[in-house]
Amino acid sequence: MRRSFRILIALLPNLLIVFLAGCACASTFLIILPNLQQKISEDSFFLQAMIYLIYAICALTFALYLWCWVTAVVVDPGSVIEDLKRKGVYGQIQKGQIPHCLKHLKICPICNVPVPNGTVHCDSCECCMLRCDHHCPIIAQCVADRNMKSFCLSFFYASIFLLFSETCGIYYLFLCKDNLFNIKNIVLMIVILYEVIGTVSLISFIVSILCNMPESGVKILPRSIRFHKFLKSFGKNWYSRMLPIANNTTLLAWPGVSWYNDEEP
Repeated sequence: MRRSFRILIALLPNLLIVFLAGCACASTFLIILPNLQQKISEDSFFLQAMIYLIYAICALTFALYLWCWVTAVVVDPGSVIEDLKRKGVYGQIQKGQIPHCLKHLKICPICNVPVPNGTVHCDSCECCMLRCDHHCPIIAQCVADRNMKSFCLSFFYASIFLLFSETCGIYYLFLCKDNLFNIKNIVLMIVILYEVIGTVSLISFIVSILCNMPESGVKILPRSIRFHKFLKSFGKNWYSRMLPIANNTTLLAWPGVSWYNDEEP
C-alpha cells in the first residue's frame, strides 16, 4: 500500500516532466524535422538519407529516455532491508543472528540493520538506502544504487535527443537565412531556444554527477579510478551499460562485504 502511494506521489511532479518531454518530442517530429525535410532538395539522396537516419536516432533516444526515466521512478532505489530480503538474510538479522560478513558494519538505530559505508537513512523514504546520492523530489524517492544508472542514463539520452533536434533546427534556419523572420521561423527559433536551454541544463547536471561520482563514500581514490569504478557499476559490457536494467545491487553497494565467504574464521 505504501509503495503504491509513493508511486502515485511520484507521478504528480512527473506531469511537468511529461509535459516538457512531450513538447520536445512534438516540436522535433512535427515541426523541426518535417520542415527540414521539406526544405532539402529531393535530388540530394545523401541529405534525404541523413534525415531518415536522424528520425531513427531521435525516436530511439527518446524511447530510451522514457524507459530510463520510468525505471528511475518506479524501481526500488536500493533499500537495505529489501536487498537483505533478496539475499535471504533479513529474517536471520531480525532474530539477532547477524551474518559473519556483516558483523563489522555499523547498525542503523532506526532500521536496526547493518549498513555499509555510503548508506544514508532517508527520512522521506523511511529506510536506509545503499550508495545513496540524494533524495530527488521529482521522482519522489532516492537516487541510490539500483536506480542510479537509469537516472543518469535518462539525462544522457535526453541530451542526445535534444542535441540532434536543435542542430537540425539551426541548420534549417541557416537554409532559410534569406527569409528568416517570418512567423514560422520565429516560432521555430523559440522552440530551438527552449531545447538549447534544456540541453545546457541536462549536460550541466551530467557534469555535476561525474564530478561527484557517488561511490560508497570513498572520496580518497583518484578521480580516474573512481570514474572507472562508477562506470563499471553500470554493467559488464557496453550494451548492459546503455540499458536501464538493474535486477540486483551493484558491487559498490556493499563495500568491504564478501557475501560468498560467510564462514566463521
